Amino acid sequence: MPLAPAASPKLPEELWASIFEYCDSTPPSIVKARLEPSLDLTKSTNQTLKTISVVSKNWRRIVLPLLFTSACLQLDLRQWAEEIPRVAKRVDKRADVSTSRSADAQDGLVDYKPWIPSAIEDFCGFVLAAQLAPVVQSFVLVIDRSYRSNEKASPEQRRRHSKRPSPAVAAALWQYILSIIDPGRVVIMAPPNELHSVVSPTEWRPHDGDWVWTMTNLQMLELRQEQHVTPKPVGAALRSPALTRSKHGPCLLVLREWQHLGLNEGSFLPAYGTYDYFERGAPLLVQSITRRFGWDYQSGSSSGCRWAELLSSVHSFTYTAIFPFATHTRPVRWLQNLEVLDVQLAPDPQSGMLDDKSQTGRADLQDCWRELLSVYRDAADMEFQRTKGGASRLRKIICRDAQISALRADLSQAFHGLTSPRVARIGRVYQWSEEDEPGVFIKHARESGSKGHLLT
Repeated sequence: MPLAPAASPKLPEELWASIFEYCDSTPPSIVKARLEPSLDLTKSTNQTLKTISVVSKNWRRIVLPLLFTSACLQLDLRQWAEEIPRVAKRVDKRADVSTSRSADAQDGLVDYKPWIPSAIEDFCGFVLAAQLAPVVQSFVLVIDRSYRSNEKASPEQRRRHSKRPSPAVAAALWQYILSIIDPGRVVIMAPPNELHSVVSPTEWRPHDGDWVWTMTNLQMLELRQEQHVTPKPVGAALRSPALTRSKHGPCLLVLREWQHLGLNEGSFLPAYGTYDYFERGAPLLVQSITRRFGWDYQSGSSSGCRWAELLSSVHSFTYTAIFPFATHTRPVRWLQNLEVLDVQLAPDPQSGMLDDKSQTGRADLQDCWRELLSVYRDAADMEFQRTKGGASRLRKIICRDAQISALRADLSQAFHGLTSPRVARIGRVYQWSEEDEPGVFIKHARESGSKGHLLT
């Protein structure tokens, strides 16, 4: 427990702030990012800073900037959806902000403030009042299911009773948030369909990933910027022309130039007991993102949209899942400018998941392991062909599953096709090799007849 203010020495506030920094810890959403998504991923056992904040008003004022460096907020979509119809009626009655009559609407803009959920508005209002906006470096939004829990309900019943925002309203949400705070890291943790609703600029369709209703609980999307930009004044982000040229309004994926994209899709084990996946295709989030940028996951081709240009800033991709299907991971190809690919597809051996029948269901574990190895073989073959054709900027592949000693030999064989050949192109020789650390593959390049060097 911290010292009571009366017993503590009189020190400058700057010194107290430096002392309190030692009580801080890495956000749990970073520490637990590779675990199966659950609400526990945002919970920390370190409550020291919160305890300090209730000791005195002075200490609270000093410690608040540390607490809000990594902000986390939970959003109830059902409550938000219930607010929207009432807001719509009020907006329609006000000629000056009506979406059909306002000058802004003619430019594709709307008065976004009335559509913001009260929880978000309260959070942003507090951040502004306390002058904490510049210190927010990480923002985590946790969303629970948009339908009432009912294990016996069919997917159709759940769809009928679910409440989700439209793409335009979701776009307004992120424009509002990012006009007040400008975190270098944004994380959304939600069930697949709810995650789609607040990220994708396209409407959710009934046939999109019906099977995921019972397949997974939560998924996590992470977006990061390498450089933190000075926050813009309220409203500036919305009225930037670059953010308004979109059919549904700018989605979160294009509101900033994100350099890193992380996706944790949880466990696919229950899906191995059904053929729905093969009938319907890839799960919802991958579908929605790839459709947005013109990728057809079935044919493996682009429709010619500007997806490569729009996501050209993303050069690092982290993908985590538990036994995803090989066909599911193919859309990774649309990230043309990737330089680092970090993948983990097997459960933690210490988790005991594979011994828990409630988690494995009717899955044949041999099928699961075959799919895992197929993912890596496909990735290695794809990268070899892209390197050969000069279309790849990838310079590092991290296979986290190689840390499992029982998989090491099979994974080495899966990457054999990538590491064995030397690819000659335009007077240079490219060679992939595994580093001393298992599962870390680096691409080297050297001039013909000279020693190799690491690509940078």
